[in-house]
Amino acid sequence: MSVLRSCCLLHRPSHRLTFLATNKFSSHPVLRESKDEGPVKFTNSAAYRQNPMFTARVQADDTPWYQFPVITISMFSFMIYFFMLREENDIDQGLGGGSLFDKIDGLEKAQIEVCIRYYEEHQMDPTALKVRLAEIIEEENLKAEKIKLMEAET
Repeated sequence: MSVLRSCCLLHRPSHRLTFLATNKFSSHPVLRESKDEGPVKFTNSAAYRQNPMFTARVQADDTPWYQFPVITISMFSFMIYFFMLREENDIDQGLGGGSLFDKIDGLEKAQIEVCIRYYEEHQMDPTALKVRLAEIIEEENLKAEKIKLMEAET
């Protein structure tokens, strides 16, 4: 009965809405088998007479009223601090500065080789990528020569 009262208090049904809940229990150990009489008309079934308020069983919202303002104020204060008031430091500059290709040796070359293969498989023009690959190979050769010269001097 308390579920029915809470549904009435939460949704405030109109005065024409009535609850038609009838429960019939059977003490027979075996269910009765009914003959198949074809499709059942919805208007003649028990589902038509069922009250939607009874089947929905709406649960009450138990969040406190102050939850939304507290979270909103907290979010705005963090955003103001991190987006406007906070100054950059050396860690920010280390994380944000430069390209990933500059930090990992050989990554750009591997990526361009994969892109060239993809372009050739899909009949696209890879000439710009091939030019950049030639530049990268030339830079690697210059670095290798510098290393050899430095080793020879020592």
